[in-house]
Amino acid sequence: MSLGSQAIGPLLDGCSAVTFCCWVSPDALSGSSTLGDDLVNFQTGTGACVFGTLCSNTNATNGAGQFGGRRTSASSRASRDGSSAVSVGSWNHLVGVMTFNSSYPDVYLNGSLNNGTGQVLTDSGAFVNSFISSHDGLGATLGAAGPSSGTARMLDGRMAEFALWKVGLTQGEITALAGGCSPKRVRPASLVCYWKLNGQGSPEIEMMNRKHGTI
Repeated sequence: MSLGSQAIGPLLDGCSAVTFCCWVSPDALSGSSTLGDDLVNFQTGTGACVFGTLCSNTNATNGAGQFGGRRTSASSRASRDGSSAVSVGSWNHLVGVMTFNSSYPDVYLNGSLNNGTGQVLTDSGAFVNSFISSHDGLGATLGAAGPSSGTARMLDGRMAEFALWKVGLTQGEITALAGGCSPKRVRPASLVCYWKLNGQGSPEIEMMNRKHGTI
């Protein structure tokens, strides 16, 4: 799903952390693909983005969740891989909590902390709020690579209930989401984007700030 050129970054202006969550049911994992399958890619400038991926087996545990951000290129990023893979053919709940100016994000799988390897390349620390909110003009995609990459790294499977908050959620809140609680019932004042991803038509409705997507 593509958001075209709709900017997401300005919705995060002034916050100190962001949280992504979604349900994902992969039909297959990417195996030896270099970068894995993308869950979300908020492209914020030339080569820069905030991302969530199912890892390939060339850079981490095949099928583990990975969340992070990069400033200008693939060699200047801060990210965290999950320690365990998602289950193929089943619904899995993934969460990434990214605190600005911290070293690594936190990864959760099915309500439990699932932190594996953290990667910081070139830059020290992760990414900063002003970087995201000031440079987001290239839109976003769910289930594939960034807007300029077409259908590259497309998710082989299904995704649902994708949400973005401008705060770092707590363990209790993440546990509730993994237990089936609607994102609209968790910190609603800080929920900036929520797509149910019903797959029943295009545009795919975004329920908080009208960032509707094209399938």
